[in-house]
Order: sequence, then structure tokens, then C-alpha cells
Amino acid sequence: PTGDCTGNYKRSVAGLDPRIAGPFPIAGDKPFSRIDTTVTSLNMNYKADKVTVTSTTGYFNFANRYDENFDYTSRALLMGAADEHTETISQEFRAVTAFGGPVNATTGLFYEHLNRSYRQDTFLAPLPRDPATGRYDTADGLYYIKGDTYSAFAQLNVKLAPSVELAGGARYTHEGRQADMGNIYVSPFRVGQLPVGVRLKTSLTDDNVSPEATLSWHPQRNTTLYAGYKTGFLSSGFSNPGNLTATATTTSIQFRSVKAKGGEVGAKGTFMGGRLGLDATAYVYDYQDLQLTSFDATTFTYNTKNAANARVQGAEVQGRYAIDANLSVHGFASYNRARFLSFPNAQCFAGQTAAQGCVGGVQNLSGQTLGASPETSANLGATYDRPVGGGWTAALSADAYYVGRYNFSAGGSNFRPDSIQSPYGKLNASLRLYTARMEFAVIGQNLTGAKYVVSSADAPGLTAGSITGMLGRPLEVIVQATYRF
Repeated sequence: PTGDCTGNYKRSVAGLDPRIAGPFPIAGDKPFSRIDTTVTSLNMNYKADKVTVTSTTGYFNFANRYDENFDYTSRALLMGAADEHTETISQEFRAVTAFGGPVNATTGLFYEHLNRSYRQDTFLAPLPRDPATGRYDTADGLYYIKGDTYSAFAQLNVKLAPSVELAGGARYTHEGRQADMGNIYVSPFRVGQLPVGVRLKTSLTDDNVSPEATLSWHPQRNTTLYAGYKTGFLSSGFSNPGNLTATATTTSIQFRSVKAKGGEVGAKGTFMGGRLGLDATAYVYDYQDLQLTSFDATTFTYNTKNAANARVQGAEVQGRYAIDANLSVHGFASYNRARFLSFPNAQCFAGQTAAQGCVGGVQNLSGQTLGASPETSANLGATYDRPVGGGWTAALSADAYYVGRYNFSAGGSNFRPDSIQSPYGKLNASLRLYTARMEFAVIGQNLTGAKYVVSSADAPGLTAGSITGMLGRPLEVIVQATYRF
């Protein structure tokens, strides 16, 4: 009711009847959302004769509290309220040598501590009043996750010849995570939920060594040809399903780490006395156990699972040309082919039939494109700088972007063949006034008001096959002031 099914940044929303919302923890009779974020960092450098030591300290605090209508109609049949708090503290020390000989090194240590609490209360059906508590909500879950990360890394840079360099190194990572999840309330009229008192307590650890190496050749001044082999690692972890059902186990809430390996070749340089800059790269990377999150509209749960394997390969080129001392143009173009090499057990989308590929509750996405991965994208822009007196400079810039066709199904794990975003373009622009220490800027993003879907998911509580789409950010104007001490 009242929904127009149009990508216009509007949708139906409703709150609970105050008599029902009263005993509903966290929630109220009106939907709301409040996010408070604090991000701080402290960077310190100590320069000795041949060594520079850098210390980077980080602190992140995220608080999110909301009460939301998830059936996207005016009936408010599916409500969820959450209170989330995440805090991380990190510290890194890095040392870089500058010896006069052919060998130099970069070494470092890293530590991070994570602490997260998440409470999710759900109203999934119009249930009778609980005579013991007076509550109408379905289930109230409380999740805790803690973790520590330790890492050490080192890289050697060796000059094999005056114009040839070999850089190689590795990073060792050890991570530990602990989870404690369970429901603290379940309606006596709701079946299929994890019973109160059953806590899913588990832990996991990861140990990984990720090596890499790059060979570079400088055929002439300000030019580089290179080839590199790289590996990577993304942590394992725990799903926060939002609704703990009776089938949840300490195994089902876990997902494995991702390992990546591949290589790239490229060339970059500046020419015409520095007026022209070019950079071109071709790459191929394979991912093992790629992590994807999907929403199950039948159980109202979010699940993070591992796809088998994926490959991303492509090429990109970018350049900059200074027409004169004040005016320059820049741009890039890229081709990116991202496919699942093997993903035989992907979750079906709601309402998917056997004729559409859903067999035994799963679909085979091997060979399909990863979600939200356009094959082509490009940019063309210009910047005009001009001194205006008194040490001030004015700068006007504009950038036009093109993004090619892609499938916006959520991460590819709920892949639907009809979830296609057509190619679109965006225009950004800014006007800046600055000195060496001060800057004032007015920044406009998506000035053409392009509407495009970033991701989607099956819509709960509606006709099977209905989906919800998250639109990209609309036209925005940012006013910014900066002072450098």
C-alpha cells in the first residue's frame, strides 16, 4: 500500500501502534535512525640519519541506534530495532631505511583490538501479547564479538642495476576472534527461534603469510616499467544474522578467510617536461573463498558465506595533461572482468523456480558476473587554477564519469538475471580558494542527479520475487574549510 515502486529516494514507511511499541525495547512508535561516529588518528615521525620511524595510532568509535520498517509498506508488519556499538584501537610502528648502498628495507609491527556489541529486536508477525511480559515483539537478540590482530611485515628493496630494482617482502598476520550470540527474549507464540538461554559461544583464529615481489625498470628518467606478484588475505569472522533462528549453530555463523593472489604489469611516466603523465596497468587476481552476504527473506536473516573461487582481470589507463600553467585535463578508462570461477551452492532468490536454476534450495553461479561489477568505466575532467592575489589561489574543477552496465544483486549471492543497472553518467564539480595553510571549498557531487541502484535484496513479507534496491547517493553539496598548522 502507497508504494510506487519507483527509484525516487522515496518508499513507504510506518511505525508501530503506540500500544504495541510501548514494551518493545529500543523501538518507539516512530521509525528513527541515529549514527554517531568518531574517528581519530595520531601520526608521529622520528628521522634519524639513515632511518625514519613512523608511529600511527588510530581510534574508531561507531554507535548506531535505529527502529526501522522492513516490509517497505504502510502496514508496518515487519519491524526491527537495533543498538550497535563498535570500538577499535590500533597501533602501527614502521621503520624505513635510507642507506647509500643498493639495499634498503621497510619493516613494521601492527596491533588492533576490536570490541563490538549488537542488540537486534524484531517484530516479524502480529503476535498476541505475551501475558508474562506484556511484549509483542518476536525475538530480542544480543551479540558480542571481540578480537585481536597482530601483524609483522618486512620488505627489501634491492638495486640490481642503476635502473633496475627488485622489491620483495611478506606480511605475517595472526588474528583471534570470539563470539557470544543468543536471544534474551523470544515470544511464547513464535516457533523457530533460538531458545532463550542457548548461547552460541565460539572462537576462531587465522594465521597467514602473504608474500609479494615487484621488479621495476626505469628505461629513462621519470619512467617506470614494472611487473609484480602479489598475495592478500581477508579475515574470517562471524555473521550477525539479525534474527537468530533455531537452526543457527556455532558453525553456521562462521565464514572462512579469503585468500587472493595474482599479478600485474604496467608502465608509467611523465613526458614533455612534466606536462604529460601516463599510467597503464593490466592485472589478473584469483580469490579463494570469496565472502558474500545475502538476505534470506523467508527466515529474515543475513548470512555471510564463502563462494568457492572468483577471478578479476582487466586493464586501465589514466593520464593527465597540462595545457598551460593554469589549465589541465585528466581522465581514465578501465575494463574489468569479474567472474565466479566456481560457486555451485549460491542461495536462490525468493520465488526462484527449478526452471530458473534453483535446485535443492541452491543455484549454480559458476561463470556469472560478480555483483555490482561493471566491465567498463571512464572519467574525463579538467582543473583550472589561477592566483587571485594576497597569496590566494582559486581552483575550479569538473569531472564527468561513465559507469557501464552491471548486475546489482546483493554481492552476487542472491543473483537475479533481472537485476540490471543500465549504464549511467555523473558530474562532479568543485570551487576552491586556498593558500599554503587555509582552504575553503564548495564541492558538488552527482550534479546531474543520476539515479542508479547500488545493491538489492529480496523484499521480506511481500510477494515472492519482490526486491528492494539501495540507490546511490543523490545530488550533494559540501561546504568545507581546512586549516593546516
